[in-house]
Amino acid sequence: MSGINIEVCSRNLLDVDDRFTGIRFPANTGHKIFRWPFLGIQDGKQVRIVGNGELLNNFNGDRVAVFLVEEANPLSLLKKVCEYYNTQRPLNLIEKSNLLKLGQKIGISKANLVKEICPILNVPPKRDVVQDLLYLQKLPETLKLYVVEKSMSLKLIKLFQRCGDDFEWVEKLIDNGRASLGVLIEIINAAWEISRRDDRVIDEILTDVGLNDEVNPDDISDIRNRLFQMRFPILSRANDRVESEIEKLSLPRNVHISWDRTFELEGVKVCIQSKKGNELHAKLKKLMEINLEPLFKTLDFAR
Repeated sequence: MSGINIEVCSRNLLDVDDRFTGIRFPANTGHKIFRWPFLGIQDGKQVRIVGNGELLNNFNGDRVAVFLVEEANPLSLLKKVCEYYNTQRPLNLIEKSNLLKLGQKIGISKANLVKEICPILNVPPKRDVVQDLLYLQKLPETLKLYVVEKSMSLKLIKLFQRCGDDFEWVEKLIDNGRASLGVLIEIINAAWEISRRDDRVIDEILTDVGLNDEVNPDDISDIRNRLFQMRFPILSRANDRVESEIEKLSLPRNVHISWDRTFELEGVKVCIQSKKGNELHAKLKKLMEINLEPLFKTLDFAR
């Protein structure tokens, strides 16, 4: 990293650069001197620390190792900051978003963020990529942590844009409902498509299907089913007719019939659970005696 010198500074000469608050990265610490130095800007006798302010405030040693950079201009400064943190370890999307937001804060144009900063952050140098990363600043802390924990891709994170500026219900699904990433994607997509079709706000739709402050993991399946019914009303009624026909069949115990609920695949699957051979033969015989024609006619009509 050119233009950077490493020095060991007295703790009482260090302060935190207010422009860089909110950019927090883990530091590899030793006993009195950080084995991975802080990044600092020389300001007369004082040294202003870039990021890691909380770690600095909790540091009890009397000497601190610091990479000192010269603040020639905002763009060169940000480039050195990005190079420094990107050298420590791969940055997650929230950290990259923080650095781009910092660039805006210190007056760097979006064109220069695209051309000069994106390559350092290992993201495509495109304006829409910068815009998508900056959008992450709108997310509450719960969702930012979720993005990092699930290692979500930028393409997948665009899904949150369908929520507008209302993330409270997404937090309920994650915190109270313990929704997996796959389920979260399904619910957001379904709610968004319904809201667009019916010209309704998403929060109102999800309240209708049972998402409230008391939601728990056991409620998620019902919420998904109700959203499916709202999203595909004709398909849902067709599935209800198939379920009704199956209920009329008086199937033997531990015999289940399933079908493709999108009706794209033909036929049914029959699952038979038996512990003994004679039990299996008895269930097969019972199945052979059941008239399945009404069920198959219902399936054919639905398609």
